[in-house]
Amino acid sequence: MGVPTGRKWIAFSLLAVVLPVSLLATLRLTGILPEPPKPETITVESADWRIQRPQRYMDIKDTVENTYSNDSVSITVRISIHDYHENGLRAPYWGRDGVGFTANVSAAALKGFFTSIVVEFLPSDDNSTIYITQTFSRYHNTTVTRIKGIGTTTGVTCIEAKVSGSPCGLHMPIEWIFKDQNTDNHHLKVNFVVTYSDELTYRRAVMPIILDVIAATT
Repeated sequence: MGVPTGRKWIAFSLLAVVLPVSLLATLRLTGILPEPPKPETITVESADWRIQRPQRYMDIKDTVENTYSNDSVSITVRISIHDYHENGLRAPYWGRDGVGFTANVSAAALKGFFTSIVVEFLPSDDNSTIYITQTFSRYHNTTVTRIKGIGTTTGVTCIEAKVSGSPCGLHMPIEWIFKDQNTDNHHLKVNFVVTYSDELTYRRAVMPIILDVIAATT
């Protein structure tokens, strides 16, 4: 049999790609190769932080953290609150008020592996906005795959990352901006969601941290 050349090589190359993909699809459709199971969700009790809204700039330097661990993984999530800005001049405040903080995730697998990290920012009102300073964000064994809703007041603001190894983590500077004139309470729920497998099952650990800034007039 002669050596294939030209168009025959192209045909062989296409078959080499199409056949494995078609085989995998067929196996999944027939149930021989099942889809990955839907992760079991485990939500731990929230960690809370509260402050009465200052009337001027304040250097805060406070930390609130939450944890989840078992015989497979150890996960610590932390929010480091840096300062409060009253009519801040720099971007993204532009004359508005707000709180600057850093969101951190640090995780290690004792057995199994991590698949993803998602951080959701859920403000309770339309008078506050979340900004992420991506220039100073750091990621360890993680790759950001999606950033949604930054700088808007509608829907869910989140960052999604794929994990490639253990230990893993991320560090994101955040600005939580207020649009009102010191009259409203502001409530922010930050859900840290880490999905992992212990080689038997998939689990999704949800570790909430809640921030409250209470208006001085209430």
